[in-house]
Amino acid sequence: MVSNAMRKQIIISIFSRILSTISRLHNLTFLNLSGSVFVGEIPSEITQLSKLSILDLSFRGANDMILELHDLSLAKLVQNLTYITHLHLDYVDISSHVPLILSNITSLESITLDGCNLLGDFPTSLFQLSKLEVVSSCCNPYLGGFFPEFHSSSPIRILSFEKTQFAGPLPPSIGNLGSLEALDLWACQFHGELPSSLGNLSRLTILHLGHNQFSGDLPSSITNLTGLTALTLSHLMSVNPRTLSSWMFKIKSLEKVGLSNMNLGNEILPALANHTDLDIWILVIIR
Repeated sequence: MVSNAMRKQIIISIFSRILSTISRLHNLTFLNLSGSVFVGEIPSEITQLSKLSILDLSFRGANDMILELHDLSLAKLVQNLTYITHLHLDYVDISSHVPLILSNITSLESITLDGCNLLGDFPTSLFQLSKLEVVSSCCNPYLGGFFPEFHSSSPIRILSFEKTQFAGPLPPSIGNLGSLEALDLWACQFHGELPSSLGNLSRLTILHLGHNQFSGDLPSSITNLTGLTALTLSHLMSVNPRTLSSWMFKIKSLEKVGLSNMNLGNEILPALANHTDLDIWILVIIR
């Protein structure tokens, strides 16, 4: 017999299918199967766990997606999860659009859908959820979208859309995200000039902008980002080496840097020579 404590929190790691009898755990609030080796279709009975606040079915052991959400769509999965705060389905094969119904889940604080074979456009209204702190949908090459206007009341800490078709200019209102710690837009389709409001993101530790079509030099305000630990600007050909080197000289926290195909020559070397933590830097310059 399953105790009340077990109904409220269960973490399983078995090589098997998720059984339909999981629906018997009516009072379950926390279900974490991340890193397990469950395979096959996620049973529709999981939708009966209406009290779930955390659902994590992510799998990061390999690039192969071994859980599927085909018979049960993402929209049907979440329609009864009115208390969900954390929804993590990384590398579950969804192969469909991101449903608009997600924007109605006002309790949502974190959603990660990396590598799910997502299609269509990511709903911009989801970014407006008042409690949303983490939104990640990396490695979905057929997923498009753009950023809306962000408000200063937004609690977003992580925005991650690496290797997607997200496009358009980076809105100046990005600077309103005062809690933003990570902005990963590597290998997307963004264009236009980088807004000076990037300098408002004083808590930013991760900034990946490489492999986009941004134009113009780095805004002078970017010198305010002195807490970065990881930075990628690869393939941003218009960046002035002097602007970059004078800025990097001030960043003592950097651990990883990606500057491939930027035609920087030796301009960057003085900044590196004056940096006290060169032993933990990873600098890649490919010609």
